[in-house]
Amino acid sequence: MRILYHGTSRKRWESIQTDGVLRMAPYGDQHVSLTDTIGVARYFAELAADCDGCSAIILLVDANGLQTEQFVSNAFEDCGWERETACLEDIPLARVSLRS
Repeated sequence: MRILYHGTSRKRWESIQTDGVLRMAPYGDQHVSLTDTIGVARYFAELAADCDGCSAIILLVDANGLQTEQFVSNAFEDCGWERETACLEDIPLARVSLRS
């Protein structure tokens, strides 16, 4: 199993559960941002939590068979530290679990 991480907020996790999928961004870089580095996921989870006024959480994603590719943003310099993998499809909730 190939596990990748996604950092988010508790509020957004509730929405993901309601929708039944981890959705691609509807604007900007249209993909689901994943990483193989838990510290990076934690960083982005904290940003989301600060924005939403709630706690940060990290999701584990079973990436086997998903349409993914390595991604480096052209909008910012030195984004290689993110070790970002772009998932080019919505991710079904059955592939997502909350990191304990």
